[in-house]
Amino acid sequence: MSADDQTKDDILSITEDIPRDVLERYAVDFVDGRIFSSRHVAEHDQHLLANIFMPLMFMNGELHAKIVASQPEMIFEYRSEAGPMAINGYPMFFSMRYISARQWPLFKELVNAIKDRRDADAAAMATIKNPKD
Repeated sequence: MSADDQTKDDILSITEDIPRDVLERYAVDFVDGRIFSSRHVAEHDQHLLANIFMPLMFMNGELHAKIVASQPEMIFEYRSEAGPMAINGYPMFFSMRYISARQWPLFKELVNAIKDRRDADAAAMATIKNPKD
């Protein structure tokens, strides 16, 4: 396989669905604050997305077309991957991931289930009396 073929395969695979177990891990990490996403960028700063997620600025036309065709609903990266610079208070990343519009409803469902479970756990813990009381 030539380098050109490998690049084409990578472009094709980038738009495949994220396996459910990976999507579940992303949901937990999102709720835990380990992920920074396009959803964290204020509406009036959306024009900065290509500066925050640098691959958007530097990708070739074919890759850009593939990603746009998959309708990214949320662009994100782990905060630990942020570079040393920031723009208008936002971290900058030299890599990125995204969740497509097709997988967005499942991701939201997973995030909401995690939040609901944690809220229920917190409410249950609040009812436990301190033995010293």
